[in-house]
Amino acid sequence: QRAIEAQLQTSTGLTFGKDINLARCGPDGKQIMCNGSGRAKVDVVQQEVRKGCSVQVVHPQRFCLEVSCLLSKLEAHFGCLWGANSFRTPPGGRGFKAHHDEVEVFMLQLEGAKRWRLHRCPTGPLPRSYCWDYDEKDLGEPLMELVLKAGDLLYLPRGTIHKGEAVEGEASHHLTISTYQKFSWSEFLQKALPEALERAALEDVRFREGLPLRALSALGEQHRPSESTARTAREDFLQHLQSLMRSLADPAPAAA
Repeated sequence: QRAIEAQLQTSTGLTFGKDINLARCGPDGKQIMCNGSGRAKVDVVQQEVRKGCSVQVVHPQRFCLEVSCLLSKLEAHFGCLWGANSFRTPPGGRGFKAHHDEVEVFMLQLEGAKRWRLHRCPTGPLPRSYCWDYDEKDLGEPLMELVLKAGDLLYLPRGTIHKGEAVEGEASHHLTISTYQKFSWSEFLQKALPEALERAALEDVRFREGLPLRALSALGEQHRPSESTARTAREDFLQHLQSLMRSLADPAPAAA
């Protein structure tokens, strides 16, 4: 918190919407953003906090040495990128509506206490994007409800819907530490397959051959063939395609 307050008073400061967000959640669960424009001023931030706003600071590792050292050690150990956000909420306050993130999240409670309600993602495990579009009335009973106190650490698997509220009587401050953003097999293959395909086209003449005549008319649901000859053409095309896809496994290690 001292590092954040010091950064607010530097020449560069913190910019609304980029480095800092002021937010509160209405009684109906609606999100209310209270950001100003341009550089955030200390008195403006304090005034909004008195009105019940939470303060989110994005990537405090840029100016907080302790957070920077922590993330550096995590990256060295796990071999992937890590990030952080700071959330300070006034007593009894709630900053952000129920949502899920597209990253693996660890919540470290630094000061005070916060009550969390966790729900299962309705679209299935490991979503590829975050979602803030939940109607909290439709979430049903939580999978878990718990209170984090100073020193507690909570792990939220990717896609866990969560909403938090500071307990009455004291402000809450927690740090979210996250990882595995765009670090799945699908993202890796999006990078590796084009290179593997380029190598295969250079080394294997089959990848440079033209498509069979009228091949596209036998593909897709709209052109699903009914005659036996058309079905044979479709099956031959798909078998050859599968053979080429299997062949990509050979150039893939070099592409990776």
